[in-house]
Amino acid sequence: PIEMTAILATGKAMGSSGAFYTLTASGAADPGGAMTLGDFERGAWTGVWGTAAGMGGDATPYPIEAEDEWVITSEIKYTALSVQKLIRAYKLDSVKFMAKVRPYGPTQANIDTAIGINAGGRLLGSQIASSTTAQDLVLSGPGSKVITLKKADVVGAGFEFGGTKLGNGEIGFINTMQFTAGAPQPLLTFSA
Repeated sequence: PIEMTAILATGKAMGSSGAFYTLTASGAADPGGAMTLGDFERGAWTGVWGTAAGMGGDATPYPIEAEDEWVITSEIKYTALSVQKLIRAYKLDSVKFMAKVRPYGPTQANIDTAIGINAGGRLLGSQIASSTTAQDLVLSGPGSKVITLKKADVVGAGFEFGGTKLGNGEIGFINTMQFTAGAPQPLLTFSA
């Protein structure tokens, strides 16, 4: 089964030239044919979040490791655009990605500082607190594979994302898109 969704450009009418956004992707060729186990990367993945203390990018020599695994999820919201009660298109409202982990490496004090538990005026698990705290989360895996979550901030246990709450001991690195017309804004990038 397949579901096709078109995103109608602002101020455009159905059928007019340039009515739909064009999404382009590069760097990943269609593998063609059946997938094999050789198409999957199995092994340890580690993370570095900017230069925050204990998060792998500061003077500490070790990146963040996962007790179990890193899980990347998305939360994408649309608004249906109807004409005479028929849905003709969808408008993209927001896009968010989160990489969650039960970390091994940072201390509880490092985590408390990162999620802003002691920061004045900031709620535990709040959405991106400020652009000054947002840093890239870089996950490195086997075969020199890299996944980058751009300008991510840290949230703690109890934070709800896509209908799932972070459990005790889990932290999530989350980013959101700030729309700027005509400017590419990758949120999540994968190495070749």
